[in-house]
Amino acid sequence: VVGTAPGDMPLDCGDGFARRIPAGAVLRWQMHYTPTGKAETDRSKLGLVFAKAPPAHLVETAMPLNQDIRIPAGADNHVETAAHYIDRDIRILSYMPHMHYRGKAFRYEAEYPDGRREIL
Repeated sequence: VVGTAPGDMPLDCGDGFARRIPAGAVLRWQMHYTPTGKAETDRSKLGLVFAKAPPAHLVETAMPLNQDIRIPAGADNHVETAAHYIDRDIRILSYMPHMHYRGKAFRYEAEYPDGRREIL
């Protein structure tokens, strides 16, 4: 449904946008904790706002994902890449770079069918 991290703002796509959650769907909650050396309390919450009418636009999540990361020991500025191919016009509503505190920089770049590239 959504990816988030401590301190993130709730996802609000605005009027006319909604995510479809089928009847009977099971929502799984996956937590990633950072050890702090002391007992902590999980205060995670989930809030859903239901659409009052069918939305004009359905919201989807797409993730460029690299599951074969190999960072050499001691590397200072190692580069990894991932790609997600989209075969239709879309509107990007948000980005969520996610590197578990190990990354230094993140860049989203679009490559269009005509070969043109654009940093988003």
